[in-house]
Amino acid sequence: MQALENRFAPEGESQASDEFGSSGFKTQFQDPEPTSDNQARHYVGALKAQVTLGRLGRHIMNEREKVKPGDSETVRQSHWADLALNAVAFEHGKQLTNENYRQLHSLIRRDVCP
Repeated sequence: MQALENRFAPEGESQASDEFGSSGFKTQFQDPEPTSDNQARHYVGALKAQVTLGRLGRHIMNEREKVKPGDSETVRQSHWADLALNAVAFEHGKQLTNENYRQLHSLIRRDVCP
């Protein structure tokens, strides 16, 4: 988990890298908001939340993506893409164990990539 975080989300919450975006993700996961389109970072955050915090992690991640009255269409689409990606990352996190963590790349290719 730490290696994934170091590669795709090294800055923590305060900064998002612009190295990654939404390309390479299925359409439903593509984030149209240019300031929050680092979907690799988002996937890793949701996966880590599931693995380390379980249901609480899922709740925290999904609460951050709630659509609010007055949100622009772009922001709403961004939240929907992130919620869809959360669901996949959470499912992957539930399936991982110390014995099968090397299967993660196959799960990502199957469920996240077009």
